[in-house]
Amino acid sequence: MLDFFRKLFDPSDFLPVQTGGDWSPELVGLHVGADLVTWLACLVLSLELVVVARRGERELPHARLFGAFVLAVGLTVFLNALAFQTPLYRLLGVAKLVTAVLSWAVVLALAPSTFKVFARAAGSVPGVAPGAGTWKWSEWRINDYVVAISSGALILVARAAFDPLLQNDHAFVLPLLAVMFVAWRSGFGPALVTLTIGIAGTVFLFIPPRYTFVIPDPGDRLATALFLFCGLIAALLGEAQRSARLRAEQGAVALLAANLELARSREQVAEALAQIETFLAYAPVGIAFLDIDLKFLRVNKYLAELPGTPIGPAHPDDSAGADDASGLQVRGLLDLDYLRVLRHGIPIENREVVSDLGPDGEQLVWEVSVYPVVAETGAISGVAVVARDVTDRKRVEAALRESEEQFRVIADSIPQLAWMTRPDGHIVWYNRRWYEYTGATFEQMEGWGWQIVQDPVELPRVLARFKMALESGEPWEDTFPLRRHDGAMRWHLSRALPVRDGHGRIVRWFGTNTDITQQREAEAALRESEERFRSMADSAPVPIWVSGADGGRTYCNKAWLAFTGRGIEAELGDDWAAGVHPDDRDRCREERAVAAVARQPYQMEYRVRRYDGAYRYVDERGVPRITPAGEFLGFIGSCIDVDDQMRQTQILEETVRDRTAAVVRANDSLRDEVAERRRLEEREREAAAELRRSNAELEKFAYVASHDLQEPLRKIQAFGDRLVKKNRETLGDQGKEYVDRMLASAGRMRTLIDDLLAFSRVTTRAQHLGTVDLNEVLNDVLSDLEERLTHTGGRVTVTPLPTVTADPVQMRQLFLNLVGNALKFQKPDTPPVVTVTADPMTATNGAAGWRLSVADNGIGFEPVYAERIFEMFQRLHGRSEYEGTGIGLAICRKIVERHGGTLTARGRPGEGAEFVIDLPDPRPPHDAGRQTDDATS
Repeated sequence: MLDFFRKLFDPSDFLPVQTGGDWSPELVGLHVGADLVTWLACLVLSLELVVVARRGERELPHARLFGAFVLAVGLTVFLNALAFQTPLYRLLGVAKLVTAVLSWAVVLALAPSTFKVFARAAGSVPGVAPGAGTWKWSEWRINDYVVAISSGALILVARAAFDPLLQNDHAFVLPLLAVMFVAWRSGFGPALVTLTIGIAGTVFLFIPPRYTFVIPDPGDRLATALFLFCGLIAALLGEAQRSARLRAEQGAVALLAANLELARSREQVAEALAQIETFLAYAPVGIAFLDIDLKFLRVNKYLAELPGTPIGPAHPDDSAGADDASGLQVRGLLDLDYLRVLRHGIPIENREVVSDLGPDGEQLVWEVSVYPVVAETGAISGVAVVARDVTDRKRVEAALRESEEQFRVIADSIPQLAWMTRPDGHIVWYNRRWYEYTGATFEQMEGWGWQIVQDPVELPRVLARFKMALESGEPWEDTFPLRRHDGAMRWHLSRALPVRDGHGRIVRWFGTNTDITQQREAEAALRESEERFRSMADSAPVPIWVSGADGGRTYCNKAWLAFTGRGIEAELGDDWAAGVHPDDRDRCREERAVAAVARQPYQMEYRVRRYDGAYRYVDERGVPRITPAGEFLGFIGSCIDVDDQMRQTQILEETVRDRTAAVVRANDSLRDEVAERRRLEEREREAAAELRRSNAELEKFAYVASHDLQEPLRKIQAFGDRLVKKNRETLGDQGKEYVDRMLASAGRMRTLIDDLLAFSRVTTRAQHLGTVDLNEVLNDVLSDLEERLTHTGGRVTVTPLPTVTADPVQMRQLFLNLVGNALKFQKPDTPPVVTVTADPMTATNGAAGWRLSVADNGIGFEPVYAERIFEMFQRLHGRSEYEGTGIGLAICRKIVERHGGTLTARGRPGEGAEFVIDLPDPRPPHDAGRQTDDATS
């Protein structure tokens, strides 16, 4: 691998081109020189193009010239390639010469663009003055090096052109001239470049043997050394000359800049003096200058012309203007220690001086300041006096003090707590009410000390909102509790407004705290009242609404919304009228408006669209809402659907009209019907009397029959018992069964006879009604049923029962049957629970009474048998399941009916049964209840 790279640079294997053909030295020089010059031009051109492209030149200048150069380079390369086969070296030499000329033409054409790019770059460097960006040939060394390279190349071309004349003589004359020119123009560095190009090109092209850098001839070596020495000397001298020239240019520029700066300073001084003179002439304050002897040197116009100033003529007859101050003296300033100012340089500032009367006869107040005038040597050469008329300010200050005093009196007399802060929120003042409320001192409250009377829970929120208002400058409002001197926390409404000066800047904040505890309590009570009202209204079955003073709805209850089928938003305001029938809408509004003006209740009927779209007549009644202060707040009203009543009224009216006509037509036949009805009523009375006699005889028969049946039944039971006791062992099994069945049948017969007797005695042996305490009656019944309760494990729950007018024996029989049945018809494996209650009742006709209830958790019954169970001998279950004769409930109903009441039953299978007794009582319920309480206590 290393041998390969070594051979790349070893020319020993090939013959030079000039060894073949008829190559003359001139032709070889032409080819070689043109190639070198073209190569250098291409190198410089490449650098220029890179600079131009990087510095932002988007368009290439001299595009045609550049195109011709590229075309020439291409032609030359083409001829070089063709020369290997067709040796047109003369044509190729001419093409190379043309290419060399075009290459340097392009170099020179692009040079200005390159210089402009560098000039702009210099103008953008920080710290360079704006005018320093202008291009100067001596400021950029790249231009010098371009000139140096170009000079060296041109000299070699010129030397090649004169080579036939010069031959080998004076080979370094032209290159030395080029080095001297570049050294004079650009200095040492560029001259050294030209020197290098000149030595290399001359040795290679013109010193034998040509086209090598070998110098065998001692004379040529000496000439080359002398050229190098002279070139270096010329470069050094040129650098010195160039440096001197640059220093001279810089000195001239600096001198010019100094002159310009001096001129500008004089103009500024003159302008400043003019401004000072203008200020002294038109200043709104009095200004005077005195020398060391306190003689006036200068007095401005303002101080000299105004009467009543602290400066006036030295004598009564003297007068002086602003330009002649020699006759002026100090008035009213004898108390000012001028010597202290002159000797020690201590100024006197803002001393008030009261002078003579002004033009309107008012005594003027001046504010005078005296300052020492110090010379450049440091010695005091006089004093300067500045006097301001502060009469108006003093007047304003006095008025302000009076206003502040009035403000404090007002602030201390208002019922609110008041305070003031600086712009940053630092409180600097409280009114008297604040200290009375908090019991604190100003030292405790100053600044942000008010936080100690704040509620710790509310304090972070209050602080955040208050600081936000301080930052935004917007008015502040908040509510929070403040601790009173006795420890009580009371709610306050706090407001603060910014106080601004004439420029809109905030100079202070003024705030108040108003005790709103009672207001909050009243609002809470009002909210509670409104909640109660809304709760009552929403639970009411009729539509209810509330309107404001303008007639617009502010509330509608659920019944109204359910009736109209619309949302609350559609009913508020004046939108409620959209549901009123168009024919009734205006009338409704007029009647309400009239009632609102009169502040009187009203009643009207109109049609409203229901949720299903049908219009229904409603009866609306409204009552005005008036505050204790007499303010009218609107109406509260309710509506009742009377559409059915109105339709029935219309139908009734039509029916009345029809029947009135029929009555008129049937008036004659009515007389006959009346007579016939009288005959029928007489027959009914006779039949009723006959029925009463029949019932009495039937009941008497039932009693007698039952009584007569008891005697043989007792004998059957007696002989049966004797047979069981004495001869049971002699009887067979079948005989024993017959005897047991006989005795059981006899027992059932006796029970049936007793029930029949009880049923008949309800009317035949009834006692007179009297006052009966049902609590005592039920206690006796439960005592009789105690054994059954113990056996079944049941319990009876009894609420206090009333004292009624009744038959006590029948009441006992009634409860005995009902509670006994409840214990008897129990569910399997479930202890019976019986509940006995009593509730007063008032009928619409004014009759009073009691509703008694006996409920159980037993087996229940089908609702279809609710009436059948009260019939004689009716049973829903067999004797094998539950004992009984089927007469007990019939007896109970007859007892209740005998007392003028009703007995009903309701139940469901497996859910128990309830027997309800509606028992009338002529006494008022509260009297009966009071007796009941007395009885049960």
